[in-house]
Amino acid sequence: MFRGSRLIGVIVAALVFVVVMSPVDAGRKWCQVDPTFNIAGTLTPVDIAVYEDLQVHVNGPILVRLNVPPGTPVEVTYVDEGFNGFGEVITVVPDHRLKATGRGIQVRFEIAVPASKVMPIQATVSPAAGRASTVSASTTSAITIVTTVASAG
Repeated sequence: MFRGSRLIGVIVAALVFVVVMSPVDAGRKWCQVDPTFNIAGTLTPVDIAVYEDLQVHVNGPILVRLNVPPGTPVEVTYVDEGFNGFGEVITVVPDHRLKATGRGIQVRFEIAVPASKVMPIQATVSPAAGRASTVSASTTSAITIVTTVASAG
């Protein structure tokens, strides 16, 4: 009986911790930038976000590298001012390891946000034809998102 009541105490303590800590993070707002690509006729926005109150620590342009199968038509259709006006540096690179098939076009985004402080970042790739993918990381590493974009043809 003593063992069961101890377990219940631990569970209650864990629940109290979760309830107390959740509102702190839930009230925070994300600030995002959103370069947009046209990949083989499919509009593909990329939302890159940092917490609004930590945006001041971003100290350089966002780096976005889009890897596509060779011969895939890509157009950068929108680039904004980035965080703190540093802008975005976009590169498109052919990658023989990626394939275009009847099911769609494999793409790989590599995203980095330079900052003077370690902080969380999040990126979402949302092709108009295909499935959205979201990855979270920190400013100490790049985010890699591999997804398939269905061609609009």
